[in-house]
Amino acid sequence: MRFKIFMEREGQEEKKTLYLFGKIPEDIHQKYHKNLEIDESLLELETDPHMTFLYLPEPVEGMTENQMYECIKPFLSGKTFTVKTKAYEVFKGVGFNEEEDAADCLVVRLEATDEMKEIREAIKKELLVSGCKFKETYPEFKPHMTIGYFEKGKTPVFENTFESEEIELPEIQFQFGGSDKEKRSF
Repeated sequence: MRFKIFMEREGQEEKKTLYLFGKIPEDIHQKYHKNLEIDESLLELETDPHMTFLYLPEPVEGMTENQMYECIKPFLSGKTFTVKTKAYEVFKGVGFNEEEDAADCLVVRLEATDEMKEIREAIKKELLVSGCKFKETYPEFKPHMTIGYFEKGKTPVFENTFESEEIELPEIQFQFGGSDKEKRSF
């Protein structure tokens, strides 16, 4: 939700972004949220639980949306992935506008398989070979499930009070453009 608000505020609804993500089941997200035992008024809860597989913010050029989809499809079609929960972590001071939106982002870090990492790298390579031009703003893959956001500097300290478990991502989805654009499955 925070990303959508940022895009609208900046007048960048038509931003050419490539976003590949795996939906996380709502019950899993709720489990890790409820495990926190915190004052709910402090947390802006993530409304669309997911794990980002690949995010290329902009500009992504040189290919149409359909060309990108077809280029990526052989790598992800029919694939399911399993990730493992690791620990709560706070990404400090993230936001889109430091004065207004800076927040501490509470996540559950996820451990991706080697296969998942290799496929991610192969997709980027194939996109480049196929004529796609992009700048990778976030080259380090930090798989995580966002729980929610706290006002910057007001984040409680969290203990990792859960046993690690595996989460199945039934599919990776594709979205090109702003946050309101069509999401397509492979």
